Amino acid sequence: MREVCGPTALSPRARNPQSQARHSRSFEEDLDLAASGALRGVRLVVVDDDPDARDLMRALLEPCGAVVEVAGSASEGLTLLRRVRPDVLLSDLGMPGEDGYELIRKVRALPAAEGGRTPAVALTVGARAEERTRVLLTGFRAHVPKPVEPAELVAVLASLLPPREEV
Repeated sequence: MREVCGPTALSPRARNPQSQARHSRSFEEDLDLAASGALRGVRLVVVDDDPDARDLMRALLEPCGAVVEVAGSASEGLTLLRRVRPDVLLSDLGMPGEDGYELIRKVRALPAAEGGRTPAVALTVGARAEERTRVLLTGFRAHVPKPVEPAELVAVLASLLPPREEV
């Protein structure tokens, strides 16, 4: 089966052939989205205190054509966001010191010209309904649970981008 851009090792489904077969139709559709270049040239800032998680996000998203910048803390992420002006911010919620919730509050307090309206996706191990609601109410536009399903992440990111004009 084809990969979704980067390593499929991020996905438990990708490592489990039986699970993969049960989901093959929607998974194949998501693969088509990734293969269509949906993230070509998209600037992303990934904020996560875990270096391995940052490396995995880069390994997954760069082969999709995305330009990925990484930060290891909320304060680094805010500085990077203001400098890079990404198309989308991806942030882990559970970081020591300032967490992802504090980061998004600070981002949303910025003027639009400084990145205050940047679409943001929360990445977290927890996927309870209460947490998803809090994520959205705090200012994130979407929530993707860990371990990340590569096709789901690509589809979520693509859904946050403005439509591209056909050439």
